[in-house]
Amino acid sequence: MLRSLVGSEMCIRDRTETGRQSAVQVLHSLILLCEHELVALVEPVLLSLTRARTASSSKQMAKAVDSCAAACGVLIPTDVSVGYLVTLLLAEPGAVPICTQLLAASQPFGSLQYQVSAKVLHNVMAKMVSLIEAQQLDPAQIHELVQLSEAVGGAGVAELPQLVALFAHLVALANQAPPPEQRQLIQRCAAAEQRMAAGGSVRSLYREHADGVMKMLIKGGGCEQWVGTGMAWQVFELVCSRSGPEILLDSHQSAQRVLLSCVQSGREAGLKIRALALLQTLLEELRTSQQPIGSHPDWIGALLLDGVLPNAVWRAGKLAAQSRQAALRVIEELAAGCMAEHKPYWQQAVRDAGHGLVPLLLSALEDDDGGSRLAGCQILQQLLAVLPFDTLAYDQVRVMIPELLKRLDDSREVVRKAALGVVWNLASVIDHLKVSTYVEYITAGLLVYIEDSALQPLVVSTLERYAKSEPEVFKKEINKSIQRGVATNICLRLLELANGLSQES
Repeated sequence: MLRSLVGSEMCIRDRTETGRQSAVQVLHSLILLCEHELVALVEPVLLSLTRARTASSSKQMAKAVDSCAAACGVLIPTDVSVGYLVTLLLAEPGAVPICTQLLAASQPFGSLQYQVSAKVLHNVMAKMVSLIEAQQLDPAQIHELVQLSEAVGGAGVAELPQLVALFAHLVALANQAPPPEQRQLIQRCAAAEQRMAAGGSVRSLYREHADGVMKMLIKGGGCEQWVGTGMAWQVFELVCSRSGPEILLDSHQSAQRVLLSCVQSGREAGLKIRALALLQTLLEELRTSQQPIGSHPDWIGALLLDGVLPNAVWRAGKLAAQSRQAALRVIEELAAGCMAEHKPYWQQAVRDAGHGLVPLLLSALEDDDGGSRLAGCQILQQLLAVLPFDTLAYDQVRVMIPELLKRLDDSREVVRKAALGVVWNLASVIDHLKVSTYVEYITAGLLVYIEDSALQPLVVSTLERYAKSEPEVFKKEINKSIQRGVATNICLRLLELANGLSQES
């Protein structure tokens, strides 16, 4: 009887939903009565149920099919039933909920007779990832995949790196769902991740298994074909974000290599922009948590010289502007975290015309985007503070001075103040170069803003710094200002300071 019912395909072919549902209920009864026949009919029975589930248009029908599948899970060895269902996962949408029911029967709250093997679960998860990467899935299908993933995790013998990779795929998929379903899916994935963490933190879970997930992502073809909207990048991005800034440290070189590859010239623009944004976020978290970037200077050097700097060069177009702005923010974070072993790379970036860091930053000072102008100032200020005074050449300083003074007229107050910070730090470089005309030029330029209420305290402190560089040259410019009647009281105090410094020297 069981063979006849399965062969008739009434669960699929009956014209009415009621008829198909009745056929499934009869099939359920026959499975329980004809257990001895079931072993020989595993594949046709499961195929029939899978197709019935795919075609089901009501909750009642879906419930009847799932109940029948659960009975199969109790009576059929799980490795046999799930092992067959794996072959249907990509082709039959109904295979996902059927597989969930079969796996549930192998768990402690179901039958203890059949336990699923790690190998079968490995195959299930691999097929699920392929399904996620290959097809456009609606929210209902995503929910079914989450349920199956929970069943896989509940089986207790799944490999954690692969399970973490699977849930990373699901979270990336959930992020693409419409808002009403998105929140529910993300919450459900978060709960499953917390169970996987077994009392620890989800961040620690991802950090511990990040390298394993990375190897799965780049297995075979590497990351050369990734694009910013692709699933592989989205999963990589999520794993890095969940792992935290420690993913940039030396113990996670797989992630470092992928990030470096994704920001190279010639990569898809969307991918580069997202990779640069991820780098900036992770570097900022490292800095705010007061953790050093690490003792792997070669990677920092390659990232700066070969990865980030080429993206910060001015090019026409909206995407090029986004890439440039993102690259400047990464350079800013790298400069803020500059360690002794990184300095040779920064010096190379400054001195080597092929990298042209100084012209690049001066170009940023002219950018239409205020954030880029601010970043250019802050990078220069930081580098002048940490690099040896002999890093900049005479001509580089000569070109830099008028561009910095021009920024004192910037439309954004924060940029004006940042430019003054650069001018202040530049004094030590000028002292090293011993060029009195630079002191004269800067002093005259600063005196223009000595009555600017927003800048006055900073202008005065910067002038005091330059008084120490060349007191006699400085006094000439101050006297000119006094003669014009500009900020006379302040200038007299500055003149007194310069006279004292002249006597000391």
